[in-house]
Amino acid sequence: MSPATREAILADHRLDQRLWESWYAAGFDPAGVDPRPLGPGGSGGFAAYETVRPIFAGICRYRRDWAPRVRAGPAGNTGGPKILRAERAQEARKWELAARYYREALADMPDMPGMWVQYGHAAKESGNVAAAEAAYRKAVDLDPASADAHLQLGHALKIQGRIGEAVDAYFQSMALDPAPRHARDELIALGWTPEIIERRQLEGKMQARLK
Repeated sequence: MSPATREAILADHRLDQRLWESWYAAGFDPAGVDPRPLGPGGSGGFAAYETVRPIFAGICRYRRDWAPRVRAGPAGNTGGPKILRAERAQEARKWELAARYYREALADMPDMPGMWVQYGHAAKESGNVAAAEAAYRKAVDLDPASADAHLQLGHALKIQGRIGEAVDAYFQSMALDPAPRHARDELIALGWTPEIIERRQLEGKMQARLK
């Protein structure tokens, strides 16, 4: 990222930057917050804000999800820029480009299930549903307890008309995390009633106890 782009991001997101600086070291402990003043406003406008907003969102996700793994791994010098390029392309809805950059990043860091899910999203949106399914299955293999990975796999299977497999993936997602309603809503859209869903969930719990 050029210095000019970085300065534009900081200028148009002063509040986000001050919140980050105030809370970064505190974690979830309010007592550890170090309030930072907002400071004087700067020039800019809606057009400038819209230009850098996708980049800033990608940087935030990079810092939150990927940066710790990139710094810890042997591919730290090459993986970071590839991930940021993928994030920017994804934010701009340039799906084929995003998928390509995610593939490049995954070649260096193949053990990151969350990145496989993001690659799956980009592949699916670019029309390559088979690649999306493979990516979601890889995420499931790396993190079998990920409810979201099973949910996304269900979506890819449903798009391909493999409804029985999609239903199994949705139920697996619900078994891992019943709080989100996405999997349940998908099942209802496929014709399942809440009563039948509940009955199958109970059957699944009974079978799990017998194993």
